[in-house]
Amino acid sequence: MDASTKRGYTVLERQIQVPRPKPTLAEIKEDPTLCSGIVCLICHERKQPADINELPCRHRHCNGCVRNQVRDFLDGKTDTRPGCCKRVIPTNDIHLFIPLVNRRAYTDRVDEVATPHTKRWYCPAASCRKWIRPAELRLTGSIFSRSRTYACPHCNALICYRCRGRNHGGKCPAAGDRPEMQGQFLLADKEGWQQCYRCCSLVEKSDGCQHIKCLCGAHFCYLCGRKSSGYCVCWRNDTESLVSRKLKGAA
Repeated sequence: MDASTKRGYTVLERQIQVPRPKPTLAEIKEDPTLCSGIVCLICHERKQPADINELPCRHRHCNGCVRNQVRDFLDGKTDTRPGCCKRVIPTNDIHLFIPLVNRRAYTDRVDEVATPHTKRWYCPAASCRKWIRPAELRLTGSIFSRSRTYACPHCNALICYRCRGRNHGGKCPAAGDRPEMQGQFLLADKEGWQQCYRCCSLVEKSDGCQHIKCLCGAHFCYLCGRKSSGYCVCWRNDTESLVSRKLKGAA
């Protein structure tokens, strides 16, 4: 390499400015002068470094937004654990945002959403409604009895093992005939919601096609409620069906 080429490389290296690596959150907290503030990825507000958390995906959320995620998860508004980019925040880190008395509730909620939907048991008593761990179900009577029941470990309410409603005699009533479910089904009829044929959960469709996949894994038609693997014959009258259901509920 001749002298002119070397001088050309030297000039080029001087012109190229290598960007400094972005300081980590730990470095910013140690030296706040490195950054005037950090923008939260959720609320897009500039926060002080002490009010920011770096998630496993390296995105940064403020304390308030993390608390909102935790509250929605505990309240049952979502089954998605707090986190970002499909990576959850470790439970030990979440405990920093939860009062000591609610930490057991968070652990129970994590176990609840990890349980398959078809294997989840809830107390049917209106004063309880708590999730029951499968290992905590207490059998009352013989396992070979046709009318065997379980007892809720929280309130001792008796639960029918077939329909998972309040203990009763004879044939299990339809979901809409249960006293504890009548209010919900009246609202479902008014709003035009549909019911899953497998797990009896109520589903509200906001947009998209009429093919529904329930949380329990069942596929059904939102219009007629029948089991469906794709196209349903009632789709050709989908607009009329939805309008008639809305009008019927409003009447």
